[in-house]
Amino acid sequence: MKKILLKILILYFTLGSIANACNFVISSFGSTKEQLEKKIDNRFPVNFIPNQFGGEVYYIPVEMLCGENKLLNGSMVHYLFLDNKLIEVKIEKFSFKNEANLMNYAIKEFGDFNRPNISKENFRGNNFWNKDVKEIEYVSTDIEGGHLELIAIVSKLYSIQLNKYYEEVGKWLDTQN
Repeated sequence: MKKILLKILILYFTLGSIANACNFVISSFGSTKEQLEKKIDNRFPVNFIPNQFGGEVYYIPVEMLCGENKLLNGSMVHYLFLDNKLIEVKIEKFSFKNEANLMNYAIKEFGDFNRPNISKENFRGNNFWNKDVKEIEYVSTDIEGGHLELIAIVSKLYSIQLNKYYEEVGKWLDTQN
């Protein structure tokens, strides 16, 4: 009887963790837009939006990739391409109050980090991780009307190219009033 109960518990926790798992990085860094389209497999319309800095971005709600996921529902995934290569994947979540959902996801996926002795919901700031060949940044900040959390994932192979891209974006933003 104990063995059966143990097997049921193991199955329950295994299926629960699989159901909450979500890999929104569905294409390899350096892959082309066409390769991302194949991964999406005509399940959703693919429309890359070009910008004035040479980038093209594809946006998709995380529910389209992961189904129901308590931590990630309501988030938007961004795939940034430069020179037809995937160089950054971002997930952003806006909410009226900080529920620390992306923070919990980031900690689960990339490891915990030092924070002031406050609740996760009251944390404002960022953290960086290096995992394998990836650089990961988590940001939690208040914005007008609510709160924004984001996780940005970049391959170290493309971090210099991405920094140059964001320098151009920053210069342009400095000229705007």
